[in-house]
Amino acid sequence: MSDRLTPDPEIWGRFTDREREIFAALAEGLSTLEIAARFEISKTTAGVHIARLFDKVGCARPRYRLIATVCRTKPPLIGVPKLTVRAA
Repeated sequence: MSDRLTPDPEIWGRFTDREREIFAALAEGLSTLEIAARFEISKTTAGVHIARLFDKVGCARPRYRLIATVCRTKPPLIGVPKLTVRAA
């Protein structure tokens, strides 16, 4: 079973393409190491991308708070992708 999340377009617009990819991986529940492997980058680089997401959103850890802040409950919007999140 999976849920669909709609990113807030104002916040989503602050992210680079790579940060959007990293965010989607975070929303899937991937660890920093798994993100690094998926995108063929170092764990340090993955961590830097994640830290920038927190900075741009202006929220503190944990990761679920970042995801909840970016994906506020709103009606679907044209041009903003749906993110599929695997249920734990």
